[in-house]
Amino acid sequence: MVVAVVSSIPLTELQASRILGNAVFVRKEVPKRALLRRLWIVRGANLAFLDPDYGIQGKRLTNRHVALAEIAALRLPDRALIIGHQHSGRKSEVKFLANRMRSLGCDPVEIIRLRLGMSCFYVVVDHDSAMTELIVRIPAIADRVSD
Repeated sequence: MVVAVVSSIPLTELQASRILGNAVFVRKEVPKRALLRRLWIVRGANLAFLDPDYGIQGKRLTNRHVALAEIAALRLPDRALIIGHQHSGRKSEVKFLANRMRSLGCDPVEIIRLRLGMSCFYVVVDHDSAMTELIVRIPAIADRVSD
């Protein structure tokens, strides 16, 4: 497995945990300018982890969000995406996020909320049954939430 990590946080603990088996981590910083983002792509990765500052595009789009078009461009057969999203506190946010991902054709869609001090969702899309098994194994630090 090749994992493309798009994040401003150090993920050495995730890599060291071996929860993703023998994954090879490739860290590439996403350009801040939207025009350059369209040219950015991680080739050969079957899992891409995106950790934008604010999360998935909502009614507003800033350079601190990941645009729906960018998510659509990263989708490939046999590539799962994990996208971090800061929880705004709205009760309907899970349903909103799931609907956004389904509007792009993502299937399946899982949303995980970590309980580690900050309110953050991780949206997991286009994953296979092996990824579903990993998601099921992490209930001690996370809640699977449904729309």
